[in-house]
Amino acid sequence: MFQRDLLCILVLACSTIFCIRAQDSLSQTQYFRQYPDKVLIRTNLINTSNEFSLYNEKLKTNIEVIPNRKTTLGLSFNYDLLAFSFGFAPKIFNSNRDKEDGQIFSFSLNLYPGPWIQEIDFYKQNGFKVRAVDNASSHLPNASSLKIKGKTGFNFNPNFSFRAKNFENQRQMISAGSFIPAISYSFTALRKIRVLDQIENANFYTIAINPAYHYNWVINEHFLVAGGFSLGLGAFHTSDRASSSTHLLTTSSLDLSLGYTTDAFYSGIRAYTQVQNQSSSSHAKVDDAVRYFSVVIGYRFDAPKFLKKTNEDLRRWLNSL
Repeated sequence: MFQRDLLCILVLACSTIFCIRAQDSLSQTQYFRQYPDKVLIRTNLINTSNEFSLYNEKLKTNIEVIPNRKTTLGLSFNYDLLAFSFGFAPKIFNSNRDKEDGQIFSFSLNLYPGPWIQEIDFYKQNGFKVRAVDNASSHLPNASSLKIKGKTGFNFNPNFSFRAKNFENQRQMISAGSFIPAISYSFTALRKIRVLDQIENANFYTIAINPAYHYNWVINEHFLVAGGFSLGLGAFHTSDRASSSTHLLTTSSLDLSLGYTTDAFYSGIRAYTQVQNQSSSSHAKVDDAVRYFSVVIGYRFDAPKFLKKTNEDLRRWLNSL
Protein backbone atom coordinates (compact mmCIF):
# COMPACT_ATOMS: atom_id res chain seq x y z
CA MET A 1 0.00 0.00 0.00
CA PHE A 2 2.78 2.42 0.92
CA GLN A 3 4.54 1.74 -2.38
CA ARG A 4 1.35 2.48 -4.30
CA ASP A 5 0.76 5.71 -2.37
CA LEU A 6 4.32 6.89 -2.90
CA LEU A 7 4.13 6.14 -6.62
CA CYS A 8 0.96 8.24 -6.82
CA ILE A 9 2.72 11.10 -5.05
CA LEU A 10 5.65 10.94 -7.48
CA VAL A 11 3.39 10.88 -10.53
CA LEU A 12 1.26 13.72 -9.17
CA ALA A 13 4.28 15.87 -8.38
CA CYS A 14 5.84 15.40 -11.80
CA SER A 15 2.52 15.87 -13.61
CA THR A 16 1.74 19.02 -11.67
CA ILE A 17 5.02 20.69 -12.48
CA PHE A 18 4.68 19.90 -16.18
CA CYS A 19 1.25 21.47 -16.24
CA ILE A 20 2.21 24.72 -14.51
CA ARG A 21 2.05 27.60 -16.94
CA ALA A 22 5.49 28.55 -18.13
CA GLN A 23 5.10 32.22 -17.37
CA ASP A 24 8.16 34.46 -17.42
CA SER A 25 7.71 35.76 -13.87
CA LEU A 26 11.48 35.55 -13.49
CA SER A 27 12.01 37.91 -16.40
CA GLN A 28 15.30 39.57 -17.05
CA THR A 29 15.90 42.26 -14.44
CA GLN A 30 18.82 44.27 -13.15
CA TYR A 31 19.45 41.42 -10.69
CA PHE A 32 20.23 38.72 -13.22
CA ARG A 33 20.71 38.21 -16.92
CA GLN A 34 18.99 35.54 -18.99
CA TYR A 35 20.08 33.95 -22.24
CA PRO A 36 16.75 32.77 -23.72
CA ASP A 37 18.11 32.31 -27.25
CA LYS A 38 21.33 30.61 -26.19
CA VAL A 39 22.12 26.93 -25.88
CA LEU A 40 24.49 26.05 -23.07
CA ILE A 41 26.65 22.95 -23.24
CA ARG A 42 28.98 22.09 -20.39
CA THR A 43 31.24 19.30 -19.30
CA ASN A 44 32.32 18.50 -15.79
CA LEU A 45 34.46 16.05 -13.85
CA ILE A 46 32.74 14.65 -10.77
CA ASN A 47 33.94 12.49 -7.91
CA THR A 48 30.68 11.07 -6.65
CA SER A 49 29.20 8.16 -4.71
CA ASN A 50 26.07 7.06 -2.88
CA GLU A 51 26.98 5.39 0.44
CA PHE A 52 24.81 3.40 2.84
CA SER A 53 25.05 2.34 6.47
CA LEU A 54 22.72 -0.53 7.38
CA TYR A 55 21.99 -1.86 10.85
CA ASN A 56 21.14 -5.56 10.72
CA GLU A 57 19.31 -6.68 13.85
CA LYS A 58 19.99 -10.37 13.24
CA LEU A 59 23.74 -9.82 12.97
CA LYS A 60 23.68 -7.08 15.66
CA THR A 61 26.09 -4.93 13.69
CA ASN A 62 26.35 -1.97 11.36
CA ILE A 63 27.07 -2.83 7.74
CA GLU A 64 28.90 -0.15 5.76
CA VAL A 65 28.03 -0.40 2.06
CA ILE A 66 30.68 1.63 0.22
CA PRO A 67 30.73 1.97 -3.58
CA ASN A 68 33.96 1.74 -5.54
CA ARG A 69 34.66 5.44 -6.08
CA LYS A 70 34.96 6.57 -9.66
CA THR A 71 35.76 9.78 -11.51
CA THR A 72 32.68 10.59 -13.55
CA LEU A 73 32.58 12.59 -16.77
CA GLY A 74 29.37 14.61 -17.04
CA LEU A 75 27.80 16.31 -20.05
CA SER A 76 24.96 18.84 -19.76
CA PHE A 77 22.56 20.62 -22.09
CA ASN A 78 20.54 23.70 -21.12
CA TYR A 79 18.06 25.70 -23.19
CA ASP A 80 15.32 27.98 -21.86
CA LEU A 81 13.08 25.99 -19.46
CA LEU A 82 14.89 22.69 -19.77
CA ALA A 83 18.21 21.35 -18.51
CA PHE A 84 19.41 17.77 -18.51
CA SER A 85 22.70 15.98 -17.95
CA PHE A 86 24.20 12.52 -17.77
CA GLY A 87 27.39 11.11 -16.32
CA PHE A 88 29.45 7.94 -16.64
CA ALA A 89 32.87 6.64 -15.56
CA PRO A 90 35.10 6.17 -18.64
CA LYS A 91 38.27 4.10 -18.52
CA ILE A 92 40.40 7.02 -19.70
CA PHE A 93 40.84 8.11 -16.07
CA ASN A 94 43.46 6.25 -14.04
CA SER A 95 41.15 6.08 -11.01
CA ASN A 96 38.69 4.07 -13.11
CA ARG A 97 41.22 1.46 -14.24
CA ASP A 98 40.93 -0.97 -11.38
CA LYS A 99 40.24 -4.66 -11.04
CA GLU A 100 37.09 -4.15 -8.99
CA ASP A 101 35.09 -3.11 -12.06
CA GLY A 102 32.74 -0.67 -10.34
CA GLN A 103 30.41 1.36 -12.55
CA ILE A 104 28.43 4.55 -12.07
CA PHE A 105 25.82 6.08 -14.36
CA SER A 106 23.71 9.15 -13.61
CA PHE A 107 21.03 11.19 -15.36
CA SER A 108 19.38 14.43 -14.28
CA LEU A 109 16.46 16.45 -15.65
CA ASN A 110 15.61 19.97 -14.43
CA LEU A 111 12.61 22.12 -15.37
CA TYR A 112 12.07 25.80 -14.49
CA PRO A 113 8.55 27.00 -15.33
CA GLY A 114 8.29 30.45 -13.73
CA PRO A 115 9.25 30.40 -10.03
CA TRP A 116 8.91 26.62 -9.83
CA ILE A 117 11.87 24.25 -9.71
CA GLN A 118 11.54 20.58 -10.66
CA GLU A 119 14.50 18.20 -10.37
CA ILE A 120 14.62 14.50 -11.23
CA ASP A 121 17.80 12.45 -10.67
CA PHE A 122 18.76 8.87 -11.48
CA TYR A 123 21.82 7.07 -10.02
CA LYS A 124 22.95 3.53 -10.89
CA GLN A 125 25.99 1.96 -9.19
CA ASN A 126 27.61 -1.46 -9.56
CA GLY A 127 30.43 -2.80 -7.42
CA PHE A 128 30.60 -2.26 -3.66
CA LYS A 129 32.79 -2.94 -0.68
CA VAL A 130 31.05 -4.14 2.47
CA ARG A 131 32.57 -3.58 5.89
CA ALA A 132 30.88 -5.29 8.84
CA VAL A 133 32.09 -7.41 11.75
CA ASP A 134 35.58 -6.52 13.13
CA ASN A 135 36.03 -4.01 10.28
CA ALA A 136 36.54 -6.90 7.88
CA SER A 137 35.77 -5.83 4.32
CA SER A 138 34.90 -7.75 1.19
CA HIS A 139 34.38 -6.80 -2.44
CA LEU A 140 30.99 -7.47 -4.02
CA PRO A 141 31.26 -7.00 -7.80
CA ASN A 142 27.64 -8.06 -8.39
CA ALA A 143 26.14 -5.78 -5.75
CA SER A 144 24.26 -2.76 -7.08
CA SER A 145 22.14 0.19 -6.09
CA LEU A 146 19.52 2.19 -7.97
CA LYS A 147 18.24 5.55 -6.79
CA ILE A 148 15.51 7.67 -8.38
CA LYS A 149 14.77 10.92 -6.62
CA GLY A 150 12.95 14.16 -7.27
CA LYS A 151 12.36 17.57 -5.76
CA THR A 152 9.64 20.15 -6.36
CA GLY A 153 10.44 23.63 -5.01
CA PHE A 154 9.25 27.24 -5.20
CA ASN A 155 11.53 30.30 -5.42
CA PHE A 156 10.02 33.14 -3.34
CA ASN A 157 12.44 35.86 -4.50
CA PRO A 158 12.07 36.84 -8.17
CA ASN A 159 15.44 38.61 -7.98
CA PHE A 160 17.31 35.41 -7.12
CA SER A 161 18.47 33.12 -9.92
CA PHE A 162 18.58 29.48 -8.87
CA ARG A 163 19.87 28.61 -12.32
CA ALA A 164 22.85 30.96 -11.99
CA LYS A 165 23.72 29.22 -8.73
CA ASN A 166 23.80 25.87 -10.55
CA PHE A 167 25.91 27.14 -13.48
CA GLU A 168 22.98 27.09 -15.90
CA ASN A 169 21.65 29.57 -18.47
CA GLN A 170 21.31 32.63 -16.23
CA ARG A 171 23.84 34.99 -14.69
CA GLN A 172 23.37 36.75 -11.35
CA MET A 173 24.38 40.43 -11.61
CA ILE A 174 23.46 41.73 -8.11
CA SER A 175 23.76 39.65 -4.94
CA ALA A 176 20.50 38.07 -3.79
CA GLY A 177 19.18 35.18 -1.73
CA SER A 178 15.91 33.30 -1.47
CA PHE A 179 13.90 30.99 0.72
CA ILE A 180 13.03 27.93 -1.40
CA PRO A 181 10.85 25.32 0.32
CA ALA A 182 10.56 21.99 -1.45
CA ILE A 183 9.07 18.52 -1.30
CA SER A 184 11.59 15.74 -1.98
CA TYR A 185 10.90 12.07 -2.70
CA SER A 186 13.05 9.08 -3.60
CA PHE A 187 13.19 5.36 -4.27
CA THR A 188 16.34 3.31 -3.61
CA ALA A 189 16.96 -0.36 -4.32
CA LEU A 190 19.92 -2.35 -2.96
CA ARG A 191 20.63 -5.70 -4.56
CA LYS A 192 22.95 -8.64 -3.76
CA ILE A 193 24.57 -7.18 -0.65
CA ARG A 194 26.15 -10.32 0.82
CA VAL A 195 27.31 -10.28 4.47
CA LEU A 196 28.38 -13.45 6.30
CA ASP A 197 26.72 -15.63 3.64
CA GLN A 198 23.49 -13.69 4.02
CA ILE A 199 22.21 -11.80 0.97
CA GLU A 200 20.50 -8.47 1.61
CA ASN A 201 18.00 -7.10 -0.93
CA ALA A 202 16.02 -4.08 0.18
CA ASN A 203 13.90 -1.21 -1.12
CA PHE A 204 13.73 2.21 0.52
CA TYR A 205 11.17 4.98 -0.02
CA THR A 206 11.35 8.52 1.33
CA ILE A 207 9.27 11.67 1.24
CA ALA A 208 10.14 14.87 3.10
CA ILE A 209 9.50 18.59 3.37
CA ASN A 210 12.77 20.51 2.90
CA PRO A 211 12.89 24.24 3.73
CA ALA A 212 16.04 25.70 2.19
CA TYR A 213 17.87 28.98 1.81
CA HIS A 214 20.18 29.83 -1.08
CA TYR A 215 22.35 32.87 -1.72
CA ASN A 216 24.32 34.18 -4.71
CA TRP A 217 27.11 36.57 -3.78
CA VAL A 218 28.30 38.56 -6.79
CA ILE A 219 31.92 39.52 -6.16
CA ASN A 220 32.12 41.44 -9.43
CA GLU A 221 30.67 41.22 -12.93
CA HIS A 222 32.35 37.90 -13.63
CA PHE A 223 32.87 36.12 -10.29
CA LEU A 224 30.14 34.47 -8.22
CA VAL A 225 30.20 32.63 -4.90
CA ALA A 226 27.01 30.69 -4.16
CA GLY A 227 25.77 28.42 -1.42
CA GLY A 228 22.72 26.82 0.07
CA PHE A 229 21.57 24.59 2.89
CA SER A 230 18.41 22.72 3.78
CA LEU A 231 16.92 20.77 6.66
CA GLY A 232 14.06 18.35 6.21
CA LEU A 233 11.60 16.13 8.00
CA GLY A 234 9.61 13.29 6.54
CA ALA A 235 8.92 9.57 6.39
CA PHE A 236 11.16 6.62 5.53
CA HIS A 237 9.79 3.24 4.47
CA THR A 238 11.93 0.12 4.11
CA SER A 239 10.94 -3.30 2.84
CA ASP A 240 12.67 -6.60 2.15
CA ARG A 241 11.64 -10.23 1.90
CA ALA A 242 11.26 -10.52 5.67
CA SER A 243 9.34 -7.41 6.71
CA SER A 244 8.62 -3.75 6.16
CA SER A 245 8.38 -0.67 8.37
CA THR A 246 7.90 3.11 8.25
CA HIS A 247 9.79 5.58 10.43
CA LEU A 248 10.70 9.22 10.92
CA LEU A 249 13.28 10.65 8.50
CA THR A 250 15.57 13.66 8.91
CA THR A 251 17.53 15.13 6.02
CA SER A 252 20.14 17.83 5.53
CA SER A 253 22.11 19.16 2.59
CA LEU A 254 24.85 21.70 1.95
CA ASP A 255 26.37 22.98 -1.27
CA LEU A 256 29.01 25.58 -2.11
CA SER A 257 30.21 26.81 -5.50
CA LEU A 258 32.59 29.33 -7.02
CA GLY A 259 32.28 30.39 -10.63
CA TYR A 260 33.65 32.68 -13.33
CA THR A 261 31.33 33.65 -16.19
CA THR A 262 31.04 35.84 -19.27
CA ASP A 263 28.23 36.02 -21.82
CA ALA A 264 29.74 33.10 -23.72
CA PHE A 265 32.04 31.17 -21.38
CA TYR A 266 31.96 30.06 -17.77
CA SER A 267 33.79 27.74 -15.42
CA GLY A 268 33.52 26.82 -11.78
CA ILE A 269 33.78 24.31 -8.97
CA ARG A 270 30.99 22.92 -6.80
CA ALA A 271 30.80 20.72 -3.71
CA TYR A 272 27.57 19.10 -2.52
CA THR A 273 26.56 16.70 0.22
CA GLN A 274 23.19 15.29 1.25
CA VAL A 275 22.59 13.03 4.25
CA GLN A 276 19.42 11.17 5.24
CA ASN A 277 19.06 9.60 8.68
CA GLN A 278 16.39 7.20 9.81
CA SER A 279 15.50 7.82 13.46
CA SER A 280 14.57 4.33 14.56
CA SER A 281 15.92 1.02 15.76
CA SER A 282 14.25 -1.05 13.08
CA HIS A 283 15.61 -4.28 11.63
CA ALA A 284 17.30 -2.41 8.76
CA LYS A 285 18.25 1.06 9.92
CA VAL A 286 19.65 3.05 7.02
CA ASP A 287 21.82 6.15 6.79
CA ASP A 288 22.11 7.31 3.18
CA ALA A 289 24.67 9.86 1.92
CA VAL A 290 25.26 11.34 -1.53
CA ARG A 291 28.41 13.43 -1.99
CA TYR A 292 30.17 14.92 -4.97
CA PHE A 293 32.78 17.46 -5.99
CA SER A 294 32.78 18.77 -9.54
CA VAL A 295 34.82 20.99 -11.86
CA VAL A 296 32.68 22.62 -14.57
CA ILE A 297 33.42 24.25 -17.95
CA GLY A 298 30.63 25.54 -20.20
CA TYR A 299 29.96 27.52 -23.38
CA ARG A 300 26.88 29.40 -24.68
CA PHE A 301 26.02 29.75 -28.36
CA ASP A 302 23.02 30.77 -30.48
CA ALA A 303 20.25 28.19 -30.64
CA PRO A 304 19.54 26.74 -34.11
CA LYS A 305 16.24 27.71 -35.76
CA PHE A 306 14.62 24.28 -35.41
CA LEU A 307 15.28 24.33 -31.65
CA LYS A 308 13.83 27.83 -31.29
CA LYS A 309 10.67 26.75 -33.13
CA THR A 310 10.31 23.61 -31.01
CA ASN A 311 10.71 25.68 -27.86
CA GLU A 312 8.12 28.24 -29.00
CA ASP A 313 5.64 25.43 -29.72
CA LEU A 314 6.27 23.98 -26.26
CA ARG A 315 5.71 27.36 -24.61
CA ARG A 316 2.44 27.91 -26.49
CA TRP A 317 1.25 24.46 -25.42
CA LEU A 318 2.14 25.11 -21.77
CA ASN A 319 0.46 28.52 -21.80
CA SER A 320 -2.71 26.96 -23.22
CA LEU A 321 -3.09 24.61 -20.25
